[in-house]
Amino acid sequence: MIAAVFAELREVYDLTLLILVAVSVVVITPIVFMVLISRRIKKYLESWRRGLVKQLALRETPVVLAVQQQFGLWCQSRGMELLGAFRHDAEPRQIIVVWKCPKPISYFLVFHGQAGQRLAFISAVDEEPDSTLTSSNSDSLGGLPIVDGICREVFSGANADELMRRHAAAQEYLKRVKHVTFGLGKQPFPQILEQSIQRQIRGIRRRGLVSLFYLWWQIAGQHRRINRSIEEQHRSGLWS
Repeated sequence: MIAAVFAELREVYDLTLLILVAVSVVVITPIVFMVLISRRIKKYLESWRRGLVKQLALRETPVVLAVQQQFGLWCQSRGMELLGAFRHDAEPRQIIVVWKCPKPISYFLVFHGQAGQRLAFISAVDEEPDSTLTSSNSDSLGGLPIVDGICREVFSGANADELMRRHAAAQEYLKRVKHVTFGLGKQPFPQILEQSIQRQIRGIRRRGLVSLFYLWWQIAGQHRRINRSIEEQHRSGLWS
C-alpha cells in the first residue's frame, strides 16, 4: 500500500517536473532572450546617440583619397562642392565623405565602413530642420523602423545618378503632398545627420517595447521599404 502511494507520488513529481521544464522552455527562455536582445539594441542605439560626427583632414586616410578620386569629377560636373570628410564614432565606425549639392541644397554622402561603400543623398525640411529625406543604396537603412518626420527610401545597388534622380523626385512629391520645402540650407552638415539620427532614436524609444518593435520591423517590416519610392510608400499607407 505504502509502496503504491510512493509510486503515485513519484509519478506526480515527475509530471510536475516535466511541466516546470516545459514552462521554463516556453516562457522563461523567450523572456531571457528578449532581455538580452533588448540590452543589445539599447546599447546599439546609445552608441548611435553618442556617436558624434567629427571632421577629418581630407588627406588623413587612404579611404578618403580613394573616394575623392572615384566621385570627384562626377560631383564637380554636377556643380557639387566638396565639403569634407567625417568620422561617425558609432557602432560600427564609419568614414563619410560629403559633397554639398546646390539648388536645392542637399548633401551627397559616401559612407565607408565594415559593410563596404554605401551612397546616400540627404536633405532637411526647411520648416522642421530635424525632419529629413534620405535616398540611399544601403539595405541596412531599410532595417530602421519608420519614424515620424524621417522619410527614407532604399534602392539596393543603385548608383549615384539613380539616387540623385530618386531624391529629386521624392522632394517634389513631398512638396506636393506634405506642403514642405527643401533647399534653404538652414541645417548644415554634419548637424543635419546628427539631428536626423537623434530623431530616429527618439521615435524608436517612444515605443513601449523597444526590442519587440525593432525585431518586428527587422522580420516583417523591412521589406516594405526597400526598392520602394517615397511615393509608393505613401500610397501603400506605410506612412501618412
